Amino acid sequence: VLKQIDQSIRDREIQIYLRNEDLENKIIELGMAGNVKKTDQDYLMIVNTNIGGGKTDEVISQNVFLKSDVQSDNSIINTLKITRKHNGVEGDLFTGLKNKDYLRIYVPQGAVLIETSGFSEVDKAEFKKPVDFLKADEDLVKAEKNEYYAGDGTRIYEESGKTVFANWLDLDPGQTQTITIKYKLPFDFNSNYNLYLQKQSGSREFDFLTTLMFNGQKIENLGKLNTDIIWQPNSFLK
Repeated sequence: VLKQIDQSIRDREIQIYLRNEDLENKIIELGMAGNVKKTDQDYLMIVNTNIGGGKTDEVISQNVFLKSDVQSDNSIINTLKITRKHNGVEGDLFTGLKNKDYLRIYVPQGAVLIETSGFSEVDKAEFKKPVDFLKADEDLVKAEKNEYYAGDGTRIYEESGKTVFANWLDLDPGQTQTITIKYKLPFDFNSNYNLYLQKQSGSREFDFLTTLMFNGQKIENLGKLNTDIIWQPNSFLK
């Protein structure tokens, strides 16, 4: 049992929060908290939120491709492709529904969106107006204060020390869709470059491929994201 608990903590299936600040800091040091990780290098966390899509997350497969292209002036352009497939059968009581995913992509704070494609157009009639007696959440108000929207409706805001790109991706049973986001990182390439891939708490593992393009060299890393990973491609550069 203890071995399973330890593995679940490593895989971000179990997390701990304590009101005591000193104890919570210890939990963070041990990697048992659900906090967004701090790093001064590249960072990516993909957060899927199924809203009104039944139990369809159980039949969704996902793979991710991230290409980091170092420009002649050492600036870095990232191109992220996320492909999701709905493996459910239409008509099934729990998984034969449309998967309605509010997709949030956390990247380094200050990253600049260049272009997006592949997101879904959502009927505004599906959204309900909040009842009058509800109070606004302070954290949400803070996050929404400086938000703005790209031409396709992609929401751009800052949260937990990261820039966030958010939009909808709807999938019917049997459908496969790829979204693409291109953005510029807020720092230049250097010898300490690395990429922190953070796994969404409680999410299923997925296949990923990261590629670094630098001075004619192509360095790739293929794997499964079932826990947080730090990729350090510089050791392979010539």
